[in-house]
Amino acid sequence: MQLKSTHHSLESLSQLTEWFSTEWNNSEPFNNAISPFIVPEPILAFEQNKLVAGLAFKMYPSPMDKSNQTMGLWINAVLTHPNYRHQQFASTLIKEAVTIAREKYAIHKISTNPDQKNLYVYTHLPNLYLKLGWQQIKQQDNFYVLAHTF
Repeated sequence: MQLKSTHHSLESLSQLTEWFSTEWNNSEPFNNAISPFIVPEPILAFEQNKLVAGLAFKMYPSPMDKSNQTMGLWINAVLTHPNYRHQQFASTLIKEAVTIAREKYAIHKISTNPDQKNLYVYTHLPNLYLKLGWQQIKQQDNFYVLAHTF
């Protein structure tokens, strides 16, 4: 498997956008234009030069701040093409997201007021994250908020 940022493959980013939109009816999974914070580029996973999975980030209020004044970095979406599921692509992307968040986000302090200690996710698949060392923060119906602390 090869991981690439989106600036290496704009065509693949369009394909990933289409996958996200089909899966979740989300027409703008990478829309960070309203955020005053720098958001890492999506991560693309390739197998034999074919896009097989992707992950996108988003800034959203930190669940650790009840006033919603502090922004946190979240995994907005992770998706593996159905033909490539159960082959560790999502796990690899999540691990890479943690590395990117730690190295490029927390250490370099790219903004003045975000929560720079955690990466968050809102998911219906908590076990995928828990086995990678994430901690559950809260549960809402069948969805979970989890955090990975740097």
